[in-house]
Amino acid sequence: MGRRARSAIVLGLAAGAAHLGAGCSHGHAPFATSEVTDSPRARDAGPDANVLHVGPPPLPADGAFGVCGRTVVPIAQKPVNLYFIVDASGSMTTPIDSPTTNGGIEISRYDAARAAIRDVLLAVGSRVSFGAALFPAGAGTDPNDACPAGGEVYPTRQGDDARYNADAGIPGPQLQGLLDVLGTHRPDGLTPTAAAIGAVKQNLLALDGKTYAFLLTDGAPNCDADANCTAATCTVNIEGSCGQPKNVNCCDPSLGLYDARWCLDGDPTIDAVKDLSESGVATYVIGMPGTEAYATLLDRVAEAGGTARPTEPEYYAVDNGDELSNRLREIGLSVAISCDVTLEAMPPDENLVNVYFGHTIVPRDDKDGWTWSADAGDATITIVGSACDDLKAGRVPEVQVVAGCPSITR
Repeated sequence: MGRRARSAIVLGLAAGAAHLGAGCSHGHAPFATSEVTDSPRARDAGPDANVLHVGPPPLPADGAFGVCGRTVVPIAQKPVNLYFIVDASGSMTTPIDSPTTNGGIEISRYDAARAAIRDVLLAVGSRVSFGAALFPAGAGTDPNDACPAGGEVYPTRQGDDARYNADAGIPGPQLQGLLDVLGTHRPDGLTPTAAAIGAVKQNLLALDGKTYAFLLTDGAPNCDADANCTAATCTVNIEGSCGQPKNVNCCDPSLGLYDARWCLDGDPTIDAVKDLSESGVATYVIGMPGTEAYATLLDRVAEAGGTARPTEPEYYAVDNGDELSNRLREIGLSVAISCDVTLEAMPPDENLVNVYFGHTIVPRDDKDGWTWSADAGDATITIVGSACDDLKAGRVPEVQVVAGCPSITR
């Protein structure tokens, strides 16, 4: 028996198999099965309506299926990691919305980023592992250092199981742990983006499975003490906060105003993201209000990360907190969920298989339901039509493949 054979089947989680009852009326022996009551979730689920069921869907009230159709087929695990690299510079304390657009409540850009991470992980957290880093590191702890390199604050770990989902709206212990860690930091300092990416690179490359990085920022990368710049690439000049004529380079340390740490650190940031991409980690660039003056640079960062949009801006620009949450959730769903469901083994009879979304059966239909992969011998089920749309939209927190009864067709 495989190491995953003792847990319920939830798409994207480690999967197991279960067999209940006296056997299948069609005489097929079960394969790779175990008792579903061994699952901790089966013991702990309780009567809460927001908790998903564990094990095969219940038998029809009329007993039409007898005792067949109770073998849950293991779904092959394909690990996906979501890693959030979050700007915690001083400007992230700025409200992301005007009070009039958010019921009179001002929410900082940093808190909006934290809320957006919560929302995406409520939607996909049971299907992925997740971790996070902040930059600058130790934000707000050293008033004499505006540029401590960023670092990991939450090591990547498997998300909570499917009982915690977007419909329930209650974070599980892993997600709540991440939110608590993010909540203890006070944004302060500058924006050492390149240094932050470099600091977490080895952590990301060591992860098992496909990894996606999410860079959430509200401004330009800087904090390179070795940088040189002109007025055209001095962030203080670009943002108009220098108080000097346009041709005066406010990052010139001889003026005693600012120094090289405020120079735009574009090329090192592009190189750091490109290095990740070439190592197999794609980086999504999400720019909050404050990034408008740096759109061209962030487009180049998105291109280097392998995630550029087909139209300008090529990075994901958002204007408010709701848009930030929606955009992050949309991206998370797209990378965490596939309509191709690969099984660990082919069932004995492909015509005695059914697919369930929760308790609801999905008909076998090659236009709007599910079908077997066209590749002969491929143990892959493809969800199609509106069923795929529901799955990709995050409306289906649990998928099960159950063998033993004739496939229900449309």
